[in-house]
Amino acid sequence: MKNADALGYTDVKGGATKRNGASRKLSDGRLDSDRTDSRSSQSEPVANTSAARTRRLFWIFPDRFDTRLDKSTWLEMARHLKSLGWDVQIIATRLARDADDYGGLIQYVRSIRLPFIFRILLLVRIVQFIRSRLAPDDIVLMNQDALWLVPMLRNAGARHIHLDIRTLPITEAGLKNRLDNLLFWRLPLKWFGRLPDTCSFITEPLRQQFVQEFSSVNQPHCIWESGVNTGLFRRTSPQHPSDQAGIFKLFYHGSLIRTRGIDLVLQAIALGQFPFKIHFTVVGEGTDRAWLTQMATDLKIADSVSFLGYVPYEGVAALVNEADCCVCPLPDMPEWRISSPLKVLEYLACEQLTVLTPLAAHKQVIEDAESIVWTRDYSPEAFAEAFKVAYERRQQTPEIRKQVRDWVTRNFEWEVHAKKLHCLLVTRTADKG
Repeated sequence: MKNADALGYTDVKGGATKRNGASRKLSDGRLDSDRTDSRSSQSEPVANTSAARTRRLFWIFPDRFDTRLDKSTWLEMARHLKSLGWDVQIIATRLARDADDYGGLIQYVRSIRLPFIFRILLLVRIVQFIRSRLAPDDIVLMNQDALWLVPMLRNAGARHIHLDIRTLPITEAGLKNRLDNLLFWRLPLKWFGRLPDTCSFITEPLRQQFVQEFSSVNQPHCIWESGVNTGLFRRTSPQHPSDQAGIFKLFYHGSLIRTRGIDLVLQAIALGQFPFKIHFTVVGEGTDRAWLTQMATDLKIADSVSFLGYVPYEGVAALVNEADCCVCPLPDMPEWRISSPLKVLEYLACEQLTVLTPLAAHKQVIEDAESIVWTRDYSPEAFAEAFKVAYERRQQTPEIRKQVRDWVTRNFEWEVHAKKLHCLLVTRTADKG
């Protein structure tokens, strides 16, 4: 178990839990090697995967893959697991007939676009796809919304099923949302949550809340957080855009929904308390884009805000580099407390100044760095103050930001997370024989 422990593998057996601790601090602007997270070394040994053939991992994704803004999580993990010897097949459906299969990583099955029937039929088609190809040592990886398939997959001969939990169900208004919450969250977790052989969680706080809400989880598990492709997200220009344009450029990337705090940034800009010009670029789509656009108009700051809509994953890094400062304005809400902020990692990998709210999930990334400006609370006034501080730090020496990038690379590169999941799966399947 030495290799597994070195990668943060956690075995729950007889109440004993083994997990390496982590500190997310920098000391005096330099990485403190004595407190560096033990997960950070990408050269750690991993479990031996030599076998007669490449192990296959069916990764169930019961939704339209080509419309997901956060598809990078699945793609990056799949690619790195493949480099560790796995034949990864993400099974999903698509909206467009010409949707990219990303070099064969995605296996598309068909469904129909009708509420609830879409998801149910898709799950049936997915289990049919797996049953026709399943070999004894294949592994099936799923999220909670596919747990209904576990009895059928067991009957088909699936010997190892892994459950990956990335968030908790959040109660939303509307009959459709409540039914979806019940049918694809609470009931499958309550009835089938104990059946998978192993589990993984996006954060330790999520695991703890999951155990509290859905009773004890006795399966061996690991934690793999959000990650970043540091080859794609990197600094490409040493120039500060504001020095050339005379405008302090803010940047946000993510879903456009009311619970993300984007409205607070708009209100902060509208306060007009800045001794400099400011422009806010917003990248992403969501159900509340029209509401946010109207808010910018009502606040009379429409000329200072650009809503660019959806930008392909590969094009986001260039936009991050065009900014002076990035912002992740998540408020203190249950769903964000247990999250792992992927976009923050991408900002820091690009060596960007970043304004963050004092959310526990943000401080799980890094607590002490000069390139991060913390808001004192979640008010528009607090954001306005933070933007002023960020403006004063815009000429910060490159070495300070480079050290933060190094920290992110050592702790959050996708390869690090893939090794943890790989180690858990190989070790536990070997134990089962």
